[in-house]
Amino acid sequence: MHRYMISVALAALLLLGFTNTSFAASLGVKVEEVDSAEAKKLDLEPGLGLKVIEVREGSPAEKAGIKEGMIIITMAGKDIKSEDDLVEVLEKAGSKLRITVITEDGWEEEKVIRFASEKTTTTQKKPVVKKKKPVAKKEPQTAALSDKELAEIERELTQLRKRLNGLIRRLKNLKKGRAKSEKPTRPTAKKETKPTAKKETKPTVRKKPVEPDKTEKPEKPSSQPKAGAPFLGVVLESAPQGDKGVEILRVIEGYPAAKSGLKQYDIILKINGKPVNLVEEVRGFITKAGVNGTLKMEIDRYGKIIKLDVKVGERPPETQ
Repeated sequence: MHRYMISVALAALLLLGFTNTSFAASLGVKVEEVDSAEAKKLDLEPGLGLKVIEVREGSPAEKAGIKEGMIIITMAGKDIKSEDDLVEVLEKAGSKLRITVITEDGWEEEKVIRFASEKTTTTQKKPVVKKKKPVAKKEPQTAALSDKELAEIERELTQLRKRLNGLIRRLKNLKKGRAKSEKPTRPTAKKETKPTAKKETKPTVRKKPVEPDKTEKPEKPSSQPKAGAPFLGVVLESAPQGDKGVEILRVIEGYPAAKSGLKQYDIILKINGKPVNLVEEVRGFITKAGVNGTLKMEIDRYGKIIKLDVKVGERPPETQ
């Protein structure tokens, strides 16, 4: 009795005469021909089937549920009567194979054998690195400015020039004040005093003291405005010769000027439609408007002309 072993290794397949290397794996069983007594007992056709006498652990046959003692009668619908039939079916088998077996109890069952697919080796190609051509750097082109942008730049320059002129004006005034305070006084020549001849002193006659006039003399009016007078709360400076307007050097917070929107370095060009160039002219308009009066001012703020309604307030006592 011939025994055959279907194993994973190619050598085992060669023992069965199986030389097709396209078959991925073996069944993993060892078989033998069915003797006539057992075939008669199971009512098998003479010469039909191969009996499984050993199943390798982990093989496709074991995974499909094939056990020792089972008889393989068909594979892929073909009757298995000899080893040639077995080899022929295995050569044509794909990834799975349907097998009909008879159990030791005489029951006929169908099993599906699944084979592992062959591993295909693929050769990896080295990536082709494409060299980039050096790109010549382009010099950034400056976009042409629009008329609106040019006008905005010109306006900002005008504002800066106005502010610079105001600072120069203040610097000149400060230098003038400092020069006056540091002006040296001319030394007076000492006169030689001639010796005077001594005169005989006559006895003096005491006169009655003159009683002072008890009538009160009126006080001289102070140049500083009294409390309650019209008041804005600004420190002003007249424009130098050739310039226009009166510059605001300081705005006192919390007083009418600040509340009305006047700011430091503003130049007052007109009040009530009339141009002003002297501090005295501005004070005249303030006095004329009176407390709670309103002055319509035209202001130059860094080159931008602004119109404001400035309300005149009342001078508090602490500003005297």
